[in-house]
Amino acid sequence: MEFRKLYRKKDMANFLFVDECYVTVNKFHNAQNNRCFGKSFEFIPDRKKFREFPKTPLSAMIFAGVSRAGRTPLVVLRSGFKFNQFKYEEKCLDFVQKNLPYPLEAEEVIFYQDKAPCHAAKTVQSHLAAILPAFIPNDRMPPNSPDLNVPDFCVWSMLKQRLVKYGLISIFEKLKKILKKEWDAIPQQAIQDSGDTWQVRVRRVEKARGGHIEK
Repeated sequence: MEFRKLYRKKDMANFLFVDECYVTVNKFHNAQNNRCFGKSFEFIPDRKKFREFPKTPLSAMIFAGVSRAGRTPLVVLRSGFKFNQFKYEEKCLDFVQKNLPYPLEAEEVIFYQDKAPCHAAKTVQSHLAAILPAFIPNDRMPPNSPDLNVPDFCVWSMLKQRLVKYGLISIFEKLKKILKKEWDAIPQQAIQDSGDTWQVRVRRVEKARGGHIEK
């Protein structure tokens, strides 16, 4: 309730919702690896006739911020590293500060992130206080904050859906290029419409006494 009363509709123009997530390309199999050997095919047990050799699915870590005014460029990182507070500061926060959607100004941005462990670290909180003074500190964030973070409950899903048409992607640089292209192609109106539901979702979280509201 305190969180809902603190921010009004007029404040939404200054909100910047940031988040990161993993994108994984669908698993695929190399048909050329399907082999079975025997004097006669009919004598081979069914369970051994066809064997698939899965290849490791390609994945990436992505990060960005969205607001009513626009969006930051998409950060695309190779997966396989430990994403901690140091990587978060180095790869994400400084990048966002330098690429705020116009006309947002650093001193006016209401910076919203969820309560992931790397976000809550003291070094991250201090760093944010220095570069974006109006950010919302972790101790003022509501429970189940992913339910209230626009990328988390909406925008990432839109981006992942746009990848389906490309089918198999087996090269990281190609995946990176496609992700950035499709990120830029998401209609700003769709992002704005998602952000406009934020206050309604805050009330739903309040009604659920801080509980999870997604079905």
